[in-house]
Amino acid sequence: MGLWTFSAKFRYHDQTGADFFSDLFPRAQATNFRGRDKELSPLTSTTLKLAASYQFIGGAEGWRFIKKASVNASVDILNVDYHEFKDLSTGAGFPSEPLYVLDANVFQVFVSFWY
Repeated sequence: MGLWTFSAKFRYHDQTGADFFSDLFPRAQATNFRGRDKELSPLTSTTLKLAASYQFIGGAEGWRFIKKASVNASVDILNVDYHEFKDLSTGAGFPSEPLYVLDANVFQVFVSFWY
């Protein structure tokens, strides 16, 4: 006997930047405890998670030595828009660098069994 389970989750996150964050600042200010960490900048993120799980439940004797087993799979679709952090990897040059954007798809598969 098998049991399917499906789930979905949506997350919206909006944060203001830390007081000591600065994307670009003069070298003279570098000793004033400033940081250029993109996670400290203002940002907005969304995550959509889709997951499916199949669980096999055996009878009294199970399936050989396995009494129960499950297979789980999920995908997370992540988007993060940084409002003040510039993407220096483009080589566009100051001040025309675009803002940094992170798009990622995270796939997970998990198998487990009980004996």
